[in-house]
Amino acid sequence: MTRPWQARSPNDFVGKTARDFFPVPRVELYEALDRQLILNRQPITKEIEVPLAYGTRQHHLVVRFPVVDASGKVTGTGAIT
Repeated sequence: MTRPWQARSPNDFVGKTARDFFPVPRVELYEALDRQLILNRQPITKEIEVPLAYGTRQHHLVVRFPVVDASGKVTGTGAIT
């Protein structure tokens, strides 16, 4: 698994999915959010708890949004964490 902070250029992200960067439980959450936003065509804002080393946790605010083409068709998803 690659860590996001190891990426050095935009090419490090091209063709990748969340599964290339995050542990499976978090990926499953992101994928569920993506399915919901594609279905509803609306952005989603959610606070998630992220486990860290030594049993500590951080809270992250995740914003996921549909990416649409000129005709309004959803062609992908975007995220800000």
